[in-house]
Amino acid sequence: MSVEDAQTLLRGAVPDLDTRAGRGQIEFVDYRNWYLDGGRLDPDRALAGWAEREQRALQRGYAGARVTGNAFWLESSWQSFADYEARLNESLAGRAG
Repeated sequence: MSVEDAQTLLRGAVPDLDTRAGRGQIEFVDYRNWYLDGGRLDPDRALAGWAEREQRALQRGYAGARVTGNAFWLESSWQSFADYEARLNESLAGRAG
């Protein structure tokens, strides 16, 4: 699903979506630009990006950040992605205390 498709669908449930996005409360990120580097999963780059976004949220006064997405694009990279998610969970849990 493209960013534009996700925004279109979410507008039905969140009428003020554009306002929230403008305030930085919600952000849409294309998986091809976020997780993949040259067609390969790059967990270090993605983890650094999440840490940066979490810090921005904390600086803005939010309690943290929530990440969600569709993993359909993974196809044959499930184990690599599962390893990445375990590292992400460890990283975020370490900051929560």
